[in-house]
Amino acid sequence: MDPVLPITIQMHTTLSMLLVFTAFCLGLWGLSSPSRRDIQSLRSEDLNFPTSTIPLQTFKESYSHLDEAAFAKKLSQALQAGPVMFFRSFVNAYYGDITTQLESKDLTLCFGDPHPENFGFLEFPSGPRFVFNDLDDSGYCPLRADVLRYFVAVALTYDDSDLLEDLVSEYIQVLNDQKKAASLDKNLFPNLEKKRNKLLKKLTQGNEFLESQELLKIPASLKRKMLSDFKSEPVFSGVSFLDVAEVIHSGGGSGGLKRYLVLIENLHGKELIELKELTEPGTHFGLWSHPKWSYADRIAELKEEFWHESPQFYAYTFYQNHFLIRSRTRDSVALEKLSSGELKDYLRVQVGILATHHKIYKKWNIPGLEKWLQKNIPILQTRYLETYRNLKRP
Repeated sequence: MDPVLPITIQMHTTLSMLLVFTAFCLGLWGLSSPSRRDIQSLRSEDLNFPTSTIPLQTFKESYSHLDEAAFAKKLSQALQAGPVMFFRSFVNAYYGDITTQLESKDLTLCFGDPHPENFGFLEFPSGPRFVFNDLDDSGYCPLRADVLRYFVAVALTYDDSDLLEDLVSEYIQVLNDQKKAASLDKNLFPNLEKKRNKLLKKLTQGNEFLESQELLKIPASLKRKMLSDFKSEPVFSGVSFLDVAEVIHSGGGSGGLKRYLVLIENLHGKELIELKELTEPGTHFGLWSHPKWSYADRIAELKEEFWHESPQFYAYTFYQNHFLIRSRTRDSVALEKLSSGELKDYLRVQVGILATHHKIYKKWNIPGLEKWLQKNIPILQTRYLETYRNLKRP
């Protein structure tokens, strides 16, 4: 027998097993590739919705986890807060609506809900960093859906065509490696230790939470059970639990969901930890393919892809429902205190972060994207303004 033959057979067998395993993994994710897909050409057509406004039914269907009363409260509060908060409050409906307009060839691991107030400072092992900081709605979607959401939020917030044009140009140039992303002025970086102490002084007294307009004390029996259950979480290894309270929160995309604050103590002192109820991310309401990942796997994947490291307290847990554990030691820039020049520089940093992440998924320039954005941002801005006015009518 030819001595080379067994080696050849073994190589073919190994190759076949690798191909089968690869096919299995890709099928498991429900995508042709789980990450860093090459983006093909984009259609240049304008958005062309069958109706000028988003039907109320689209909002209700995308928030079916809320009962009728909870949905009505969420909608009422969003309408009272104005067009910007209305747009921000219904991420699921955004993706449920835009999915009819976009092909799914350019799937990207999207931020999901990028807008000027979803960027801020988090404490990492490497130190404080300025990042996109809200993973609630992150997941796979067409690249255009992600970037369009950011720029429509900017258009609704500032209504400044020159600012918008400059930011779109900045995004395209960073995306196509025509310039480097802008970095944030170090003078804007906060002292997160000072921020933590300020929060502790405001919300606690000794080892207990103060009841306030923000926090609601919970029954002692429930508190004992919650604190006992939390001890088994790996993220809480080596900490002592002092108190827990329910957060009174109803606005924004998380309106209607449960939140708790937990007061803990470790070798570094006291710390405020938030438990934020999770639901399906907004990106999952698009009709494109989605990974079949668990809540825990999704959070772990997003931390690695977006940040490449994890804050000390940032993890998934299940307590009667799905929750995100995260530290309240974080901060953001007060946008209303910035001059027009400072605001423009600050938003340039944000679009740089967005473009730097998006270009991971492409290998060449995306033809027509800048013109497509310039045409379709006003279309979607008008659609949301008209929907807002329509729903606000008595």
